[in-house]
Amino acid sequence: MAESERMYDMVLNYLKDNSIIYDFQLIYDTDSKLHFDFYAYGLAKELQLLANVNDKMIPAYGMVKISKEKYQKALDKIDLICDDYNLLIIEVENMKNAIKRLIGANILLEESLNNEKDMFESLKLCFNSVIDVMAYRMISEKASEMLAECVNIEHISELGVPSYLLILKQNKEKIKNNDDIIMFIKEYGYLSSFNIAPTLYESEKYLSTLNKGCGGVIPMHISYDDSYCKSDMDKIVYGLSWYSELRHIYQLRTLRNFRWYFEKKRFDIHKTGVGELFGL
Repeated sequence: MAESERMYDMVLNYLKDNSIIYDFQLIYDTDSKLHFDFYAYGLAKELQLLANVNDKMIPAYGMVKISKEKYQKALDKIDLICDDYNLLIIEVENMKNAIKRLIGANILLEESLNNEKDMFESLKLCFNSVIDVMAYRMISEKASEMLAECVNIEHISELGVPSYLLILKQNKEKIKNNDDIIMFIKEYGYLSSFNIAPTLYESEKYLSTLNKGCGGVIPMHISYDDSYCKSDMDKIVYGLSWYSELRHIYQLRTLRNFRWYFEKKRFDIHKTGVGELFGL
């Protein structure tokens, strides 16, 4: 199902004990146990932040179980935040800062993998950082849905919100030589798939067959630039959209970086999750 689906609609009501179960295997098509863990642990943290919920993870691929009463409490808190611009501005700032921490954690992990030093510690930091980012999904999706009724798509595009698909396309068209290929593979190739397995855009052989572009593929850097925003609503819309795009980019980059670690340690890239890695 599409990434844009409302997560809080995609739940199972377990009638035996009147609980709510999230099974992310029913929501997303991915080949990675770890990726399901990103969503499940992120949701568990968001529920804890919203309603002090500490219900259990189910020891399976991406499942979370919560009482229906506590789940409704979390949804009520989301509605409260989305109805108050001041509270929503605070959450958007939290989202931005969480993304920035995840970017930094990925840089550190990539350096550790390259140097083969302190890899496991960097891995744990990156996992905790991606979970912090994923812990704003319900709020961002509900707020974005509400604001979409007030702000049209054309106006959102005028705010300069980055697009991961456009970023991928533009950098693919810059590939001119082997240096560009190597840089593209590291910085952008993983964006073409939701899976942990290497993508076609991570193949030097495939990329070398493309028509030569203008050259100049550079490391990814996407700044937070709300200078086109003319109102507080614009800034909220921009912040939510920026978070959504950057979350997508860096959850996939984190997944790719974990794959590099799995390959170094000869772990199964598809079946290794946080339970196998960290004993959680």
